[in-house]
Amino acid sequence: MDPAKVSLVTRIQFYVGLFWGLVYLYCSCIKEMNFVMIYHFAE
Repeated sequence: MDPAKVSLVTRIQFYVGLFWGLVYLYCSCIKEMNFVMIYHFAE
């Protein structure tokens, strides 16, 4: 493998990881918000 290809693959893996990290954070935030909303309505 030549260095250019390696760096490209690494970059793609990095961005994919970043994307899924953001998706995960987004989902957990929404879950927290829903939980807070339900909690407020329950009172």
